[in-house]
Amino acid sequence: MVENDWRLADLVGKDMSATQQDGVHAKGANLAMICLADSIFTASNFVNAGFWKANLTNSSFSGCNFSGANFAEAKLNNAVFTDCDFTMADLSAADLTQATFIRCSLVGVNLSQAICEKLHVEAVNMWGVLGMTTSAETTSSESVVKHI
Repeated sequence: MVENDWRLADLVGKDMSATQQDGVHAKGANLAMICLADSIFTASNFVNAGFWKANLTNSSFSGCNFSGANFAEAKLNNAVFTDCDFTMADLSAADLTQATFIRCSLVGVNLSQAICEKLHVEAVNMWGVLGMTTSAETTSSESVVKHI
């Protein structure tokens, strides 16, 4: 698949649901209120991207870099993240209901006021996570973190 450059694209509020993308370059992109529900992304760069109030429900992300990204008030319900980096990302007030994080880095992530009902984490580094009432460096896929 051809590499996609979203850095200068006007995607604010766009409906791009049910898309499949590999190698997206969206470093620093403004993706506020974008709908990426039911989508699949692999090996993509979303460093410092703005996903404020974005909808990523039922989507799958593998090998993506979300370091420093802003997911404040975003919907990540039932989303699956595998081998992704969220270092220092802002997930404050995000809806993570039934989201799954496998082998991800959540170092320094802000989860203040996030909704984490039935959140699943497996082999995840959660060192320095903010806003979490229960702390664990890694938990098994059987573990559930509720009400952060």
